[in-house]
Amino acid sequence: MKKNNELITLIIAIYNGEKYLNECIHSLINQTYENIEIILVDDGSTDSSSKICNDYAKKDSRIKVIHKKNGGVSSARNVGLKIARGNYISIIDQDDFVELDYVFYLYNLIKKYDAEISLVPHCIAYKNDKDFIREKNPNKLDEVWSGEYASCQMLYTNVDIGPWNKMIKKKLLEDNQITFNEELFGGEGYCFSIDSFMHANKIAVGYKGIYHYRIDNYESEMSKFRLRTAESSFKAIEILLKKYQYESKTLDKALNFASWNVYCYFLKALAMSGEIEKYKDNYQEWKSKIRKNFPVLLCAPTNIKEKIKMILLCISPKLTCKILKISKKGREYN
Repeated sequence: MKKNNELITLIIAIYNGEKYLNECIHSLINQTYENIEIILVDDGSTDSSSKICNDYAKKDSRIKVIHKKNGGVSSARNVGLKIARGNYISIIDQDDFVELDYVFYLYNLIKKYDAEISLVPHCIAYKNDKDFIREKNPNKLDEVWSGEYASCQMLYTNVDIGPWNKMIKKKLLEDNQITFNEELFGGEGYCFSIDSFMHANKIAVGYKGIYHYRIDNYESEMSKFRLRTAESSFKAIEILLKKYQYESKTLDKALNFASWNVYCYFLKALAMSGEIEKYKDNYQEWKSKIRKNFPVLLCAPTNIKEKIKMILLCISPKLTCKILKISKKGREYN
């Protein structure tokens, strides 16, 4: 590894993240792979986040802090991408944390398989500081995927859709002008990841649990139902369809499934939130859409358990969500 001790850039977009920020940054500065730069982009925070960032920068020369006017998470990440000096880049969310070998593990995958991107398909989801959804295949052997195959896996929800739990070659991003779409505030990581995959020749895949994703931060866009997040996510899928539809029959099927499934996701989120009456028109529209386009589920490579959930959702969203809330598995959707 000494011969390949390249600089790795870790980017965190920060907005009012004081509650969990120390834990996040602490997990980065103590990485076993030490040749890193940590870019903290403070996106106009009004809490103590700015001070926390500045304090860490005084203690660790590898940390660079950028303070900017609030412009959203995509804008903040793009600032980080623009000034990044590392050969490879990884995105971390402010309320998450990583294992101490996070950088080493992802970098080693890239070097081992001469890949442009490395990833682990799933994060370790945790709530109230307790893990409850771990990597599904921790003992599975490494794999190498093509860019199209990785895209399909994400479109079929077999890979977490966020930009985190991945490491990407900076040159790939620069050569193909891949950045975060600043018009999106839901689905921006989806587009960024698919764009990156579609321009990569080889993607190295490992199955170790290295990224801890918090689902109990109720200030997060994805922790409770927000109509603007749903509408932005629908727009993200439309962007992907416009870019990549007709690339291949295989990819087309995956895109069509993703376009259908995003309405399932937010219909379920709306039903779980108990705010159906407030968004009655949206509820009816989305329910109609998933019922009309139901056939895309039949040929999707999802397991029978997930298919049953989706079939139930099409029949009765309200009943499905009541079942999920009662069952232990219902925790996944809160």
